[in-house]
Amino acid sequence: MPELDFMCVADYVRAENGVLHMIAAGFDTIYTPAVPSTRQIGLGMRLLLSAAETQHEHPVELIFQNPDGRRLAQINALIPAQPIPPTVRPGRAMGAVLAFNIQLPLPSYGDFSFELLIHGNRAKSIPIIISPPVAQPGGFQLGLPGNA
Repeated sequence: MPELDFMCVADYVRAENGVLHMIAAGFDTIYTPAVPSTRQIGLGMRLLLSAAETQHEHPVELIFQNPDGRRLAQINALIPAQPIPPTVRPGRAMGAVLAFNIQLPLPSYGDFSFELLIHGNRAKSIPIIISPPVAQPGGFQLGLPGNA
């Protein structure tokens, strides 16, 4: 089974020629002044595959869920079989980058999570907190609309 190298939440993600381009990546809290609402987010990841694994398709499922496990959004993808490039040394894992952008439903404040499944097996969980903007001493405010 492919191995997850990393997975990251961002404002936007694009995969191009094996490279992930991310904007405002690495957050775990979404500040929003009102719920229910929605927010555009991106998820980028890199999977490592052995030479044998590149010869087969690999289903990937990304689920956004509430604390009770109810699915609020879901993305299904398939990593296609690929020939091994002649420049890859024997025994070296090959990287596959995936970029997903989704309009995420924000039904209420609280704890949520992204669950990554590869071949139906859990590979990663990223907790996401949906929170109202937080006033800071000095009049500063965390989480202005549009910021994570």
